[in-house]
Amino acid sequence: MPEKPQNFWQELKRRKVIRVITVYAAAAFVILELVDIVSPALGLPTWTMGLVIVLLCTGLVLSIILSWIYDITPAGVEKTRPLSVDKKVKETTTSNGWKIATYVSFVVIVGLIVFHILSRIDPNLGVDYPEKSIAVLPFENMSSDTEYTYIGGAFTDEIIMELQKINAFDRVLSRTSTMQYEKERPTIPEIAEKLNVNYIIEGSIQRYEDDVKIRVQVIEAKDEDHVWSDEYTGKWKDIFNIQDEIAYTVASKLSVVLSTEELMSIGKRPTENIEAYSLLLKARSTYGIDRLNLLDEALSLDPNFAAAYAEKGGWWLWHAGGWRGSVSSSEVISNALPLLTRALEIDPNNAEAHYGLAGLQIWYFWNFEASEKEYKLAIQLNPSNAEVIHDYTDLLDAAGRFNEALEWSYKGVEADPTTIWETGLRQYFANQHEEALKTFELPNSLNEHDPNRYIDEARVLLYLRHYKDVIEIIDAYLKKYPDDESPRQMGTLAIAYYNLGQIEHAIGLLEEIKNKSQQSPAGSPSFYAAMIYAQMGEVDLAFNWLEKAYKDKEIEMYWLKVEPPFEPLRNDPRFNDLLSRIGFPD
Repeated sequence: MPEKPQNFWQELKRRKVIRVITVYAAAAFVILELVDIVSPALGLPTWTMGLVIVLLCTGLVLSIILSWIYDITPAGVEKTRPLSVDKKVKETTTSNGWKIATYVSFVVIVGLIVFHILSRIDPNLGVDYPEKSIAVLPFENMSSDTEYTYIGGAFTDEIIMELQKINAFDRVLSRTSTMQYEKERPTIPEIAEKLNVNYIIEGSIQRYEDDVKIRVQVIEAKDEDHVWSDEYTGKWKDIFNIQDEIAYTVASKLSVVLSTEELMSIGKRPTENIEAYSLLLKARSTYGIDRLNLLDEALSLDPNFAAAYAEKGGWWLWHAGGWRGSVSSSEVISNALPLLTRALEIDPNNAEAHYGLAGLQIWYFWNFEASEKEYKLAIQLNPSNAEVIHDYTDLLDAAGRFNEALEWSYKGVEADPTTIWETGLRQYFANQHEEALKTFELPNSLNEHDPNRYIDEARVLLYLRHYKDVIEIIDAYLKKYPDDESPRQMGTLAIAYYNLGQIEHAIGLLEEIKNKSQQSPAGSPSFYAAMIYAQMGEVDLAFNWLEKAYKDKEIEMYWLKVEPPFEPLRNDPRFNDLLSRIGFPD
């Protein structure tokens, strides 16, 4: 081997090693780009690119070794002559093929690098394009078979979830925003103005046995221009491919370039069992124990169906438990926790399971840190879910982080303008009392589809001592939801009656709440009994009931630190002792 570096370089050139490296690099570059493009479409695993890189690097080393030892001549492949011998042999010609290959390879490499850079540049940079905000209106169900009454709403949810995976869309509203238009629809511009979006997607779905027909169109809302429309006809077993195609096309028509990660996320199948998937969709539009039975059936068909585990865990948490449920804390924990944990073992990126764990941690374990971690993960995985964002603000307010809660609440309203009423309670705790009252009067605050809107307004009115208004709001609520006998609304009403001097009404409601406490801790009856006694000035009785609420792990105890009706107890050492045992952050 030559001793001097310049001689070594000349030897590399003489043995055509440099040309081999150049040609190999160009070919490798092309292969890597092709793998990057086709991997998502073919559903290849995430480690595919790493494997290809290792193989190409191994091939490069072998190519260098072989090109040093051997040479391609007109007579075929021969061992390269030593320099001393080669000097004696006069080359009659230099291989034009090698020269051309080298030049072409160099041009290819430069071209691919330029293309790679340009493809990563945002085409919208410096151009003021309208915000890519989208509302998907409920798909009309054209199915004649009553077996498929759920399919319109279910398909709407699925399309929304697919579109929410695309980061370039500024906002994709949840179905709670648009379900008000399920039966009666104003004009497209009117809907868009109310929801503060620039694009509307609407369509219909019809299923007959194994056949499905879907019509979909994208409308630019301001001028009602049709951006795109199409009709899909196929078999129900191909529904995943149809959903993916719709998401890809909507992105393309709105000038969005999907990343490799987004392509993989959209193309990921929730299950390979189409019957299990159908049962999940049906379960989501079914209530009570029937929902649980449908989910059990889906899981029997696919024991690795993460979405079904998350849905079932959510049923125990939000429906059987919660502040309106009838199931004890221990029963909720023993059922919900394993289901949500299993969902995340199968799919660590299941946003619904993280959301469920966040609620479980704050409601039943009073673990603020663990709950906040899960909320942030759920929001990171699905930033457009206003419900998760607003529930996170509950935790922040309960922890005394009032300004943070209000900031996050505004983010929730950006994701779903119909949740503007959610900021009312946040504004109260952030000491914006007048703004809070005005918020509940805003047009978008009159959300008839969410009973919590009435309860939150009643809470703010109670805190501000507008007791007559409290009774009026709860009366309106009970006319709409006559079966709700939750301790929360009963306790709020009892305190309003007491402060208006209607003692008998207040005592009657208090006794009902205490009776509920003897039956079950569901709905936090002891917590509200304590709240009523605190307002009555019965401090010892209030602490007795708070101790019972603590012992029974009632979910509302995480609000104890900031609830204004407990003000008469705050200077008592027993109050701080309770806060310490619950585990409130400093």
